[in-house]
Amino acid sequence: MAVLQMQRISICAMKKNRKAILEELQSLGVLEIDAAELDPELKTMDTMNARLIFEKNASLCDQAIEILDEFSKEKQSMLASLAGKPLIGRKQEEEAIRDQEEILRTAREIQGYRKKLTENSAAAVKLEQQEAALAPWLKLDIPMNHSLKPLTFGKSQMTPVS
Repeated sequence: MAVLQMQRISICAMKKNRKAILEELQSLGVLEIDAAELDPELKTMDTMNARLIFEKNASLCDQAIEILDEFSKEKQSMLASLAGKPLIGRKQEEEAIRDQEEILRTAREIQGYRKKLTENSAAAVKLEQQEAALAPWLKLDIPMNHSLKPLTFGKSQMTPVS
């Protein structure tokens, strides 16, 4: 296969159409997008905040998937983890974008359940330790409903104080 020299193009468009144009060019797969030498008069958008939010949400979803995988009945082989994530089509991508709030809500809910499970497991361990600490006392022959009243020592016998 012959290697051709890369040709460059410049695209100028309205800022409001930027995302749609870049997504379409990326989905076609015929261009390599490079934000090289920009005219100093043109300004680039600051996307750092949006990027951080996106990465945080992606991490949240990845963690939720890991939690679900931990409890899934279907176990994967060691080599399956090297396969990476499966590619999705344009239709699935649009559905994910449309349902992103529900997806994030579900991911947060899964993490909340994981947190409750962890707290309940810790509480169960604590109760087991308390039970183990009381085990030696169970062998004593003392009724549990007996009220112990202070005793006074008299001349010939001990009598309860009223």
